[in-house]
This record gives sequence, C-alpha cells and structure tokens, in this order.
Amino acid sequence: MSKKIFLLIDDDPIISLVHQEVILNTYSNAEVIRANTGDEALKKLKNSPSPHYIFLDINMPVMNGFAFLDKLLVNKPEFMRFTKVILVTSSVNPLDIDRSKQYECVIDFVSKPLTRSYMTQLLSKA
Repeated sequence: MSKKIFLLIDDDPIISLVHQEVILNTYSNAEVIRANTGDEALKKLKNSPSPHYIFLDINMPVMNGFAFLDKLLVNKPEFMRFTKVILVTSSVNPLDIDRSKQYECVIDFVSKPLTRSYMTQLLSKA
C-alpha cells in the first residue's frame, strides 16, 4: 500500500480531528496535514510534497474554500495535476455545487462529516 498524503483544511478543529481519525482508520499508510485556514494551508504547501487529496471546507472566515482554490491555481498550478480536491461542507446550496464544477481538480462535493464508508469508496477508485 503506497503512502498517500491528505491535506485537511477546515476552520473547525474538532471536525478536522474527526476527519483525520477517519482517514487514518481507513488508510493506515496515510500522512495527514491539517490547516485551520486557507492561508495556513498555502504556507504548508510551500514546503511539502503535493498532497494526493485535499479535503476543503467551503465556508471559512477570511478566505473561503473557493478563494483558496483560486489562489492555489495561480500560485501552485502544478499541484492540480496530481491533487484531487473534495469539498467537504455543511452547505447544501446548489450554487456552491455548481461553482465547484468550475474547478477541474474538484472531484466531489460531500456533506460533513467524512465517513469511513466514503473514504473506502474514494480510495477504491484511486
């Protein structure tokens, strides 16, 4: 089982911790990087290898998930060749779902919290 790198970006530290545990319980050879803000995530990405997956909250203060994606695509376009983004949110706004389709790197839009069943399904496609 090859090592997979996951980046979790969520302003709620409890949700972030829950998602980390779900990932580690589903995929034992995972490296999980956590960031509370989009800016923190961008700084961490400067000094780390491209993550295989980014789990991104949409509704965050200062920089929402879409603003993070826009900055990432400008500053690190090479990441998007190898990185898959899953928007993880409590939003059920159809406009958010439509907007997510504008980003080629976004492969899914799921409701919080992540589940082991979802992770198993996602990783079986990889």
